[in-house]
Amino acid sequence: MKSTRAIHQSLLARYLALAASLIALASAQAAVTLSADGAGNTYELIESKKFGLDIPDCRHHVRHIREVFDAELHEWVFAFDIHRHLDDDRCGATDRQRVEIKTSPAGSPEQQHTRGETAHYRWKFKLPAGFQPSPSFTHIHQIKAENGDDDAPILTISARAGSQDMLEVIYTAPQGQPGSGVQAHTPLAPFIDTWVEAYVRILNQDAGKLEVVLKRLSDGKTLLSWTSGTLDTWRVGASYNRGKWGIYRSLNNAAYLRDETVLFADWCVSESGANECPSAIKPPCPTPVVMPYLRARGGTWQKTAAMTVAAGTSVTFGPQPMDGRWQWSGCGTSGGAREQSVVIKSSCLAKAVYTNACGASDGQDFQLTVKKP
Repeated sequence: MKSTRAIHQSLLARYLALAASLIALASAQAAVTLSADGAGNTYELIESKKFGLDIPDCRHHVRHIREVFDAELHEWVFAFDIHRHLDDDRCGATDRQRVEIKTSPAGSPEQQHTRGETAHYRWKFKLPAGFQPSPSFTHIHQIKAENGDDDAPILTISARAGSQDMLEVIYTAPQGQPGSGVQAHTPLAPFIDTWVEAYVRILNQDAGKLEVVLKRLSDGKTLLSWTSGTLDTWRVGASYNRGKWGIYRSLNNAAYLRDETVLFADWCVSESGANECPSAIKPPCPTPVVMPYLRARGGTWQKTAAMTVAAGTSVTFGPQPMDGRWQWSGCGTSGGAREQSVVIKSSCLAKAVYTNACGASDGQDFQLTVKKP
């Protein structure tokens, strides 16, 4: 028979092996995030998070992605620069130009989505004032297959010039299959010079699914929302699907274009669930309503904002809600306590201002009248 010590050692070894497996599993399933952290070493930061670079630096010898501080977000963000006359497509094709990052080829398993997996993307972007797309294509996001039938993207978010400039969501079916084309579109104007939070979900399989939600960051207004039916989101011969972000545009109508700087911030990629990449949009702040309550001489609370009492009476103000912050003035009230007790010597007006947890306020006046002898 094994000794007690041997049994304990065996149990400890099993426990440590299980713990290591759980830690490895948690690490593999953790969301991958990328946020700017200050000027300099931008490419190095991007690649440290296992994102790849598609840039035209070797022909136009400047770095095309910078980090700048954004006063609206109060944080550092990524600035993607593209130059109409100087840039090409990865130092090759000259009929198009591209400055993008992607979740491959060095990405972690969480960034490379194999058949049957669901991927969740969330990020922020801002198109500059005066942004000029062309009638051809100006893509700012793509999901593409790696290997096999990987020429055309599966999903594209693209700006297009026309009688009214539009933002389009495009699905491209596998080669030889129907169903390709613009799935949703909306005027581009609401996206200009404003921060937008984007959420994309893709189920990667033959009977797959796509979802795109674009919201204005400042107030959470939905600018575009589209959820597909069943779509083929898996390509023959593919190793995995992956996301791309930046500026990828045709030069076939170059006269429409100009040098552009598009801002991006706070990428999050998860295969565990959307909750791993939470929205930065705060829920609407409810408008508070103050309910007035008064009581005299420690008696019963009265739901009223006016009371007539004898001189020298102790009166307590006890408005609701019972949370939040309070400010008082008049009738001898002061400070921030919700309940205020005072001794009334003459008629007076007290003012209470309530502010809830998200900053919305409401006020209430209380009129106290002293009886004539």
